[in-house]
Amino acid sequence: MRKLLLFTFFLFLMTQQVFACQCEALDSISVSRIFDKAEYIAIGRAIGLASYDEAFLDNFEENTGGFDVYFQIDSVLKGEFKSKIIVINQMHEGSCRKFFRFGEDYLIIGSEVKKFMHYNAYEEKNLPSPAPPCPGMTEVLPLFFPAEKYQADFWNSLINKFGVFVASSCSTFDINSNDAELFFEEHRRRALLK
Repeated sequence: MRKLLLFTFFLFLMTQQVFACQCEALDSISVSRIFDKAEYIAIGRAIGLASYDEAFLDNFEENTGGFDVYFQIDSVLKGEFKSKIIVINQMHEGSCRKFFRFGEDYLIIGSEVKKFMHYNAYEEKNLPSPAPPCPGMTEVLPLFFPAEKYQADFWNSLINKFGVFVASSCSTFDINSNDAELFFEEHRRRALLK
């Protein structure tokens, strides 16, 4: 009886869906491919929370960090930014969201959001398709997020002022990590070829 219970328990565990972020393992070949395809690669740090919810901002301990953040660009490896401060939005990254600690340096690979659209998922039948995934990343990076008009208005105002970019834990690396070093090596290699 005991064996049957154990067998049933393990069978139950094996049938459960598990949701976790799964990123591609990086090496020099995959980094070169990502570098070719990426819109933007930059180094900087999170400097503040970006949220349309004033009550959330009032109650949040601001000295730690967050997921949707204002991000100060210190240097650019690829792409052109219209501002030294951008906004990173991870609203729909799910388990792949990266928690940015304020004051810590990160290398980010991101895609620019062109527009946030207000839509009612129960009424709309022909929603736009999401953007293709960032090369080397397993998550899809959509261009159209919120279902509420006030959310779309807030994020569109940030697009106009700073630019809004999508990044995730699969495309954000602590500056001193081995993964970030692979991107620095690729950047140096490309600089030598010019």
